[in-house]
Amino acid sequence: LQMLTEGPIDDFYTALDQLLRDVESQLNDETTYWENRANDHNNIITDLQAQIQAAEYDVSSTRQKIDTVLIPRAEDLEHKIEVDQHLIEQNEEIIARETSIRTTERAYFEYIHGQQTEAINSIDQSIAIVNRYLNGDKPSLLQLKSLSKDIKKIQEKIVKAKIVEAPFVSALVSLTSSLSPQDADDFRQVVLHLNELREYVVSESQKLQVIEDAQQSAFQARIDALQAEINAWRARIEQNTLELTNTRDQIREAENFWAKRRHDIVRLTDELDIENEIFAELRAIHEETELELRREIDVVREVVSIFKDAEFSEYIRGVLNRGEEL
Repeated sequence: LQMLTEGPIDDFYTALDQLLRDVESQLNDETTYWENRANDHNNIITDLQAQIQAAEYDVSSTRQKIDTVLIPRAEDLEHKIEVDQHLIEQNEEIIARETSIRTTERAYFEYIHGQQTEAINSIDQSIAIVNRYLNGDKPSLLQLKSLSKDIKKIQEKIVKAKIVEAPFVSALVSLTSSLSPQDADDFRQVVLHLNELREYVVSESQKLQVIEDAQQSAFQARIDALQAEINAWRARIEQNTLELTNTRDQIREAENFWAKRRHDIVRLTDELDIENEIFAELRAIHEETELELRREIDVVREVVSIFKDAEFSEYIRGVLNRGEEL
C-alpha cells in the first residue's frame, strides 16, 4: 500500500520539477531574447544617431559651401564678365568713333591731295605752253589771256589745296596778266616762277603725304591695340563663362545634395523614433512577461516546498492510504 501511494506522489514531484525547469527555461529564453534585442536596439540607435549626425554635418557644410564659396564665386564671375563686356563695348565705341574721324581725315586728305595734283598738272600744262612760246611759237593776245586765266586757276587750286601761298604766286599772276607776244624774257620769268611753284606744291604734297601716312599708321596701331584688348577680354569672358557654368552646375548639385540630406535627417529621425517606440513597447511586454514568469516560478517553488515538507508529505500519504482502504 505504501508503494502504491509513493508512486503518484513521486510523479507529482517529478511533474512539479519539470514545470519549474520549463518556466525557468522560458525566463532564461526571455532574458536572453531581451538582452539580444536590447543590444540590437543600442546598435540601431547608435547607427541611426551616427547617420543623423553625418547628415547634419553634410547639411551644414554643404550650405556653408553654397553660401560662402559657390555663390560668391558665381557672383564674382558674373561681375567680371559684366566688366569685361563693358570694356569691350567701350573699345568698340572708341574704334567706331576714331574710325569715323579717320575716314573724315582721309577724305579731307584725298580732297587736298587731289587739288594739289590738279595744281601740279595745271602748272605742267602752263609750263609746256610757255615753253612753246619760247621756242618760237608766238602766242596771240587771246592765247596770252588764256594763259593768264590758267595761272589764276592754279592760284585758286593752291588756295583750295590749303597751301600757304608762295610769295611769288601773286607776282606770277601779275606778270602773266601783262605779257605781250614779244616779251621773251618775261616768258622765261614765267617758266622760272612756274617751276619754282611746282617744286613748292610738290614739296607741300609730299609733306601732306608723310603726315597722312603717319596718321594712318598711328590710327592702325591704335585700332590694333584696341582690338587686341577686345580679343583678350573676349577670351577672358569665354573662360569665365565656362567657369561660371561649371560653378552653377556645382551649386545645383550641392542644392540637390543639401535637400537630399535634409530629407535623410527627417527619414532617419523617423526611423529613430519608430525604433524607440517599438523598443518601449517590447520593453513593456518583456517586463510583463518576466514578471509573470517569475510569479509562476515562485508559485511552483512554493508548491514544491509545501509538498516536500515532511509533515505535509505524511499527511498526503495518509489521505491516499485512507482512500485506498475505503
